[in-house]
Amino acid sequence: MAEHLELGPDESAPGAARRFVVSWLERWGYGHLASDVALMTSELATNAVQHVAEPFVVAVEDLGRGVRVTIDDPVPVVPVRRSPAPFDTGGRGLEIIASLASTWGAEVHDGDGKSVWFEASASG
Repeated sequence: MAEHLELGPDESAPGAARRFVVSWLERWGYGHLASDVALMTSELATNAVQHVAEPFVVAVEDLGRGVRVTIDDPVPVVPVRRSPAPFDTGGRGLEIIASLASTWGAEVHDGDGKSVWFEASASG
C-alpha cells in the first residue's frame, strides 16, 4: 500500500516531499536508503514545481525489497533525460535519478497527466 501527500507547486514542496518520504522510509526500516531517496524525491518534486506548476501528489510504497516513489501530476508531458553542458545550473535531475535508482520511468495516463517514478532497492 502506498502513502500519499498532495502538494502545491511552490518552493516549499520539494522539502515537504523529501520529509514525507524519509519519514516513511524510517518507519519501514529503510533508513539506510534515506539520503539517496531524499535526493531523488527532491529532484522529481522540483521538476514538478518548475515545469508543471500545478498541484501534484507524491506517493511512497514499501515493496518489501525497497521502495517506490512516484510523482503524479496533471500535465501529460514526460520529462526528457538530457546531458547538460558542464556549467549549466540545471537539467541534471533525471541523470541523478538514473545513476542512483534501481529502476525508474515515466508513464502518461490517458486524459489524466503522468507519473514519474523510481525504485530504490534495500540491497543496493
